[in-house]
Amino acid sequence: MTLREHFAQGTVEDSPDLQRILALPRRPKPELRDIVNQMTFRLKKPEGTQTLREHQAWMLWEAPRVGGMLGAIRTGGGKTLVSMLMPMVFPPVTEPDGTTRPLRAVLFIPPSMRAQFAHDWEVYGKHWKLPNLAGGKWFTAGIPVLHVVAYSELSHAKSTALLRQIKPDLIVADECSNLRNPASSRAFRFLNHYVSAPETIFCGWDASIIATGIGDFWHLLGIALGEGSPTPLSEAELRRWALALDPSLREGYFMPGALLQFCEPGESPRSGFQRRLVDTPGVVATEENALGIPLSFIERRPPKVPEEIRQALKNLRRKPADGGWKRPDGEEFAEMTEVVACARQLASGLYLRWRYPRGEPPEVIDEWFLRRQNWNRELRAVLGNPRVHMDSPLLCENAAARWFDGGCTGCARGPQQEHEATCRDVESHPLWPAFTYLAWRAVEDTVVHRTQVVWMSDWLLEDAAEWAREAPGIVWVDHPEFGHRLEKLTGFRYYGGGDEAAKEILKEDGSRSIICSVEANKRGKNLQFLNRNLIVSFPASNDTVEQLVGRTARSGQSAAEVTVHYYAHTEELEDAIAKAKARGKFVNEILGSEQKICWGTWR
Repeated sequence: MTLREHFAQGTVEDSPDLQRILALPRRPKPELRDIVNQMTFRLKKPEGTQTLREHQAWMLWEAPRVGGMLGAIRTGGGKTLVSMLMPMVFPPVTEPDGTTRPLRAVLFIPPSMRAQFAHDWEVYGKHWKLPNLAGGKWFTAGIPVLHVVAYSELSHAKSTALLRQIKPDLIVADECSNLRNPASSRAFRFLNHYVSAPETIFCGWDASIIATGIGDFWHLLGIALGEGSPTPLSEAELRRWALALDPSLREGYFMPGALLQFCEPGESPRSGFQRRLVDTPGVVATEENALGIPLSFIERRPPKVPEEIRQALKNLRRKPADGGWKRPDGEEFAEMTEVVACARQLASGLYLRWRYPRGEPPEVIDEWFLRRQNWNRELRAVLGNPRVHMDSPLLCENAAARWFDGGCTGCARGPQQEHEATCRDVESHPLWPAFTYLAWRAVEDTVVHRTQVVWMSDWLLEDAAEWAREAPGIVWVDHPEFGHRLEKLTGFRYYGGGDEAAKEILKEDGSRSIICSVEANKRGKNLQFLNRNLIVSFPASNDTVEQLVGRTARSGQSAAEVTVHYYAHTEELEDAIAKAKARGKFVNEILGSEQKICWGTWR
């Protein structure tokens, strides 16, 4: 027995689910020239001059034949056009009485993409036969209707029955990693729709459908392909596969065992699974680097880290027993994640803390924190197994308030009483006798806190300003405070979140540098008018790196090279870069798609 076998939690065994997957037909990449011509001719307007790319035509051709799709499509690969055209390739819906009607479709997009989507709709509408846009200016009888819904709308408490109201025949999810976490409100509502309407067709795609493991997309494959999914339909079996294939060893690991049936002689389990995945009808993954120009990651070394920052980091990193895990203002942390977050802030010359403008006494603040912690713990337990009308913190809080306060629109229930047997609103007005709710409600308004930024040094801010002045480029920042301060220092525009910023950034022409919030702009934006990037605080997530770099390193980039400058002047930043590289390698091995962090040159 090897050492690895000795410490393994178990071995993946054979099962009916595995045999089902082994028996699935394999479909290597088809000859796409004829498919491109066929689908372009079918979907293009007579006056249109654009032509579908190979993988776009492949997706539009295959999805209606399979009855669903999941795509791992590179950034800049034209996912938006496929999203718009997908309703047009499915046949009309036949009603139980034999009549037919046009398809009803829902397209989910990130809220930050709304302005870009509206712009792209106008551009693509000149070339392609698009569906009717729900709420749009024009309507053509006999063709599908497309409802465009932001993921944030799906998360909103008032949207708990949104899909039930629209009754879509097809759901398309652009940037479908937004549905990655089944415990989130948006994913729960999406998944719950398929409980009541399993016949709804699902097509989803993303440049990063996988971030940490195969559990990121298995539920999406199951909905899109059903029995044709190349991953287990059983969650318990999926977990065993994940322990054999995923990179993390924090939860232990399984030996691959029966998964070796996917492999050719000498092939690794990940490579064997990757071939099984991408050979499955209904799965399309772009393999090639379509940029065609070099991508370079270049470390930028700022001036020497100021002594006050070095000392603050040294104190923060000490063990708690040695007086460590403390913020510069003396606040002690309880979690390692808080320590790392503070260290990343200090690497930019600042840290965040809460301040209390009303001056509440420490004992009041401590009691407030304790009751808040207890309430959030109970809330998380309920949201771990959500149900309709109790799938978000606000809806759960409303259910608790109804239980203790009484009242109902459908019956005469009183405080801490169940609904009457004849009540018509039992489902829409759930009740929750939460143990901690009353204690939390009693103190909820006793403390007011605000996030305060404490600046310790502008040394990195000034270096980022110097980089931005050297030539036009994008400075990517995590903290709005850093972005706003850099805007004042340089005069270059900072683009944070919100619809107005999303519209204004489309007016940029590449003649000057801009400053972008990572969270607000890493998805859905075409920023290829610039080819230089500076990442102030390098993320540990390959998913974020892939999306962020893809704003400029994408098809259509006309520069001779795309460069990504980054800082690595603290051990936390070095660790983040190492983790992002390792995760990028894992995605390469599972999907066979080249990740920018892997094929780019590092120097």
